[in-house]
Amino acid sequence: MSRAVLIIALARVLQRQPTPEEYEIHRLALLESCPEGRMHIPSKPQQDSLLSDACDLRANGWSIRRIARTLHMSKSAVHRQLSQTRP
Repeated sequence: MSRAVLIIALARVLQRQPTPEEYEIHRLALLESCPEGRMHIPSKPQQDSLLSDACDLRANGWSIRRIARTLHMSKSAVHRQLSQTRP
């Protein structure tokens, strides 16, 4: 795994740039757990977390357009997800 990929993955998890110490700790841990150096890092957040985020934002009075813009989804995808959760 390249240095850039690891930094990007850590930044996603930490929601900030990792310090050099955090980078080194996680790099060593990855080397121990993945000796071949290969690991899958999803590029998109899980659908379940997006759905719960969309529901929470809608409950707080956000518009579908604003939710879509914030979650980087289309308006129709947000609308479809929200309509499937209603009883």
